[in-house]
Amino acid sequence: MANGIEINARQLDQANSSRDRANQRIASGKRINSAADDAAGAAIAVRLSAQLSASSQLRRNVSDALSLTDTASGSLGQVNAALQRMRELALQANEAGLTVRDRTAIDIEYAKLSETLNQQATGTRYNGRPLLDGSFGAKIQTSEEQGVQLDLADVSAQGLGLDATSVTSPESARDAIGKIDQALAQVSDQQASIGAAQSALEATVSGLSVSYESLASTRSRRVDADLAAESSQASQATMQQQAALKAVSLYQQNQASRLELLSSVKA
Repeated sequence: MANGIEINARQLDQANSSRDRANQRIASGKRINSAADDAAGAAIAVRLSAQLSASSQLRRNVSDALSLTDTASGSLGQVNAALQRMRELALQANEAGLTVRDRTAIDIEYAKLSETLNQQATGTRYNGRPLLDGSFGAKIQTSEEQGVQLDLADVSAQGLGLDATSVTSPESARDAIGKIDQALAQVSDQQASIGAAQSALEATVSGLSVSYESLASTRSRRVDADLAAESSQASQATMQQQAALKAVSLYQQNQASRLELLSSVKA
């Protein structure tokens, strides 16, 4: 009988432990709550968590880079529009029949547009950092080993070679037209470079999203609890616990009856 009570006690401990583990998994939603639950699985989960963290950070980096290129691209569009208008004014100023007053009015607008270029160059910023004054150059990380190099040129009037131009005479207007054409080509090249970088970054975001979802799914299969299975396990453990408790109770009742019988015999 001693062996019987020991077996029942062990069964009770096992049932309690099984029920507690199942309830813990149900409460946390996790199959692995400590290394003791699954040492190998816990180690894999740690590595997957690190990969997920890295992937998430890369996605934020690339998203930030896309915002940066959007800002630069928008400002370059303004620069392009200003240059186009400056070219129109230069063509207009090339007319020989204009009066001095006409040329003066045209040159005033031309000079204001030139100042617009300077404002775009100094005022276009991302996170406080100037983008179009010729100081920006960075490698945008797209993976742990690779990145996209982005270098943005100076689009100020001086940077585009237009600071000394005017349209006060047909000669100066013709000189300005040639320099504006060069500036337009430079801005166009920069817009194309940004567009290529944006395409690469958008493809990277898409790839990182797929990779992240795959890693998250893999980690979930490793770590997350099967709530239906755990609920069934908890129910089974509870029944085993009740059966063990009943067996222990019957044993104790039996022992009490034997002691009572022995006492009456001795009496």
